Amino acid sequence: MTKENEGVTIPSTLVDIANALRLGATNYRFAVDKSPQAPLVLVGREDEDFHPYDKFDSLNIKEQLERQGFKPIAKRLMDDAVMLVASERPL
Repeated sequence: MTKENEGVTIPSTLVDIANALRLGATNYRFAVDKSPQAPLVLVGREDEDFHPYDKFDSLNIKEQLERQGFKPIAKRLMDDAVMLVASERPL
């Protein structure tokens, strides 16, 4: 948590997390590959190409948001928020 938001907690709701991701609260970008077989959620850090979203990405994004003041985020909620934001940017 940074000095300016110390003591502030942000609710961990789908809407709040998705909005934070849309506004660039992390150093990740999100997209989805809507192939006929199955949609694939893709992520990439600002300086990387997109790659399939995995557990390590989930943990890194979760840590970044919680350091910014979000209450603890459940894994399923984190994954749903990433999927929602990624679905807004099809590749």
